[in-house]
Amino acid sequence: MRPMRFQATLQTMLTGSPAITGVRIPADDPRLDNAVEVTLASGARLMLTTIGSAAPGANDYSVPEEIVEGDPLPAVPPVHLDTSNGVRVADVGAFLAAAITNAGSKEISAVQVMAPNSPPEHAIEVAFHSGAKVWIYLRHALRAGEQPSPQQAYKVKAAI
Repeated sequence: MRPMRFQATLQTMLTGSPAITGVRIPADDPRLDNAVEVTLASGARLMLTTIGSAAPGANDYSVPEEIVEGDPLPAVPPVHLDTSNGVRVADVGAFLAAAITNAGSKEISAVQVMAPNSPPEHAIEVAFHSGAKVWIYLRHALRAGEQPSPQQAYKVKAAI
């Protein structure tokens, strides 16, 4: 799955969670290319950046993408984000990974939260049956009303 299509797919996967009140792909700011903005029920926002690698031999984005499907991943227990008392950023990766896994996509072959101490922290790797991969990075974790700052990108707080 190509990154641009994955962004729209991720938006659909996250919509409907009680912990989330909004998911959007910001098109109004070129600095946020490849971004997905997630608004939590607390008003806090997660600014995610997605990057990807094409399936082997499929780097030519001028030709239509070949969609490869396989068995969907087995469901995992959902991860609850308690937005009533702040959200531990360490829980966000597990929450997103479970939501992606449980969406039942026939294109996804694996979802993995990257090791917490391997840079960049707060990253998820999504592998596809086609051989493509997408990485989701937590660019900003913002408390309600807070605005992103380029100087703070990828330097996330412990809780929002």
